[in-house]
Amino acid sequence: MIYKIIKRSQYELLALENCARKFPAHIHKRLCAIAVSRGEKYITVGAQTTKCVKGDLFIVPPFTAHSCYSTAKTNYSVLSICLDDSVDYNALSSDLSQVGFDVKNAIESIKNAINDFKRKTSDFAGNLLSYIDEESVNGLTIAQIAKKAGYSPDHISRLFKNAIGISLHRYIILERIRRAKHRAKRDLISEIAQDSGFYDQSHFIRHFKRYEGVTPKAYYQSLLP
Repeated sequence: MIYKIIKRSQYELLALENCARKFPAHIHKRLCAIAVSRGEKYITVGAQTTKCVKGDLFIVPPFTAHSCYSTAKTNYSVLSICLDDSVDYNALSSDLSQVGFDVKNAIESIKNAINDFKRKTSDFAGNLLSYIDEESVNGLTIAQIAKKAGYSPDHISRLFKNAIGISLHRYIILERIRRAKHRAKRDLISEIAQDSGFYDQSHFIRHFKRYEGVTPKAYYQSLLP
């Protein structure tokens, strides 16, 4: 498996080759474009699964729950781009070349998708997401979130899943992982785990690998300049 990451303030690129595994349901805070260069990838949004093959570009709006997988262990190459609507396309094109992907034709499609996108979340979900984003998620619990919103933990969990598509517990885990990904390469995994709100290092590694496809150590080692 080949795993390459480029992180910029306006976007993040993930290049995957020969990685036959399933990524469970998750969301991105930014628009995500998935481009297939070789092989095939299956992407599920809601009850619909789409098969993407060479040359296909699949757009996932922000805060849209989706899962994806590939069955090919070889001859498989996919690029995932999570980006802001203010992205510098010249810089993006340069980084695309660095990871060996030629998706020039996809740039225009990404531009159109960003222009057409309108965030579709309820006021309830939007306010709740803003609250979680503003708080330190290290020790944040569903009970605390429920108290803040004036609901019971079970009720707020149901409302959140109906609005966003994933459980509130999963969103908190994903937010902890997202923040952990911004840590420096030189930081100790044990320190990152503790600072990110996980029980211990093994708990952190297990969840990180489940949602990112690799261990935290492999992720940091795969970051390109």
